[in-house]
Amino acid sequence: ERGIMVNPEDHQRNVSFRTDTIVNMMGGIFEKVEEIAGSEAAESIFYDSGYSSGKSFSEKINNQWDTGYSFEDIKKKINKWCEFDSAVGWGLFSSEINIDEENDCLSGKIRINEPFIVDHKKKRKICAFIRGYSSGVVENLLNSIEVELTCSECPLKSRFKTQCVFELKTK
Repeated sequence: ERGIMVNPEDHQRNVSFRTDTIVNMMGGIFEKVEEIAGSEAAESIFYDSGYSSGKSFSEKINNQWDTGYSFEDIKKKINKWCEFDSAVGWGLFSSEINIDEENDCLSGKIRINEPFIVDHKKKRKICAFIRGYSSGVVENLLNSIEVELTCSECPLKSRFKTQCVFELKTK
């Protein structure tokens, strides 16, 4: 009756769009930036925007999901984030995190099966947003430890691939 939708998981207001609406909207912005400043600048803007969004989102959930600071606790938080974002239509997230306590580093993969933000038709790299978003979330869940996510599988490169795979390592 109020015209709002509230997510029962975090009790925050949400909006619902068709994925093609989001892809067309973001694709149009990407094209304009690319036209003005080039492809690298457009990808950078989308990555930075995603990163900022991921940091902001994870600040809220990091406090709610405070499980501790051990590597195993952090792995649990990352898995919980994957479950959360899988449940809201972003695609099916999963993580494979390897912890090397002796060398104090972390590596692994973040997978997103059927991510919503892939521009299959025009091949615009608006998916830089999801890489930035994932980086921002993971860094915040790692208590500000910097990470690098590198795309190793991409649905834009093959019409038979349905997932984004990001190689994850601490910097």
